[in-house]
Amino acid sequence: TAPRGLGGARPGGRLARAGRADHPGAAAGALCACARANHVHVRAGTLTCHAALPRARCEQLMLPRQGYLPYAATRAVYDHFGAHAPPCLDEVWFEFDGTPLRWNVPIGVLVDQCVGVDDGSSHPWRLTAHFSNFPSEILLRGGGVMDTAATAAHYINTLKESTYLRFGSTQPIMSLSTDAQRQLQRAVEFGRFDDYAAVRAQLLPHAPVTDERRRKVRLAIRLCQDDGPWIQPALSVLDEDGVKPRVLGDVLCAALPHANSEKVALIHGVPAPLNAPVDWLSAACAHPDGFLYVVVRSRIQPSANTS
Repeated sequence: TAPRGLGGARPGGRLARAGRADHPGAAAGALCACARANHVHVRAGTLTCHAALPRARCEQLMLPRQGYLPYAATRAVYDHFGAHAPPCLDEVWFEFDGTPLRWNVPIGVLVDQCVGVDDGSSHPWRLTAHFSNFPSEILLRGGGVMDTAATAAHYINTLKESTYLRFGSTQPIMSLSTDAQRQLQRAVEFGRFDDYAAVRAQLLPHAPVTDERRRKVRLAIRLCQDDGPWIQPALSVLDEDGVKPRVLGDVLCAALPHANSEKVALIHGVPAPLNAPVDWLSAACAHPDGFLYVVVRSRIQPSANTS
């Protein structure tokens, strides 16, 4: 059975139907089906963590693209390297090729930022695990081993933000019971699709979304070009005329006007069609926090993983 993604629909259900030829985002159907089919693992397949410690052997991990490092990797890495590491449970952090990795960004998005369009030489994705010298000027604290409260709080706060952008209110989140919010957090932590889907259904509007409503709400999208900062453009779902849905190419031109034709937009590690409606992409390919992450990179990135 093909794996199912947390953020959108099942690959054999809504995504497959959305890719039919008469759909305006037909090309995106293949994108989302491919992304969902591979969402359970980091696109490189495995993650190798090298600790900067003597006598420590590499650790091989399989990580979910839609999870976070504190949930998926930090505990396992500390358990593996613990005999060689100092007792600093809240200081574990990761780097790739000299760049510290943000624990509050989904793992799959980090892979897309670091690797870009992979030519196969980046398998596995090699990281270095650090147990000291935490780069607090770059990374947020809170991604510790024993206490994942900061990760859970970050997830819920980000979900509130995306919900407000998409629906004009945080009421769907605020009306969730404490148990339902905890179920969401645990679903993301352990990759439990059914638990996530049961609560996510409560966050969707029950009445049909009218064009008038679509003119008022904003896109919940985050863009990053190469190693630059994240950009969250304040754009409505519909174009300036309030008639047609914005497509991905229009959003990139507005937010990243200097991006050249040699770049490619990655969503879940897959080059995305620029003519796909962004609201459709968001509905199908958003991460569990409700945001659609788009990483703009060169088509082939030089790999730091070659040996």
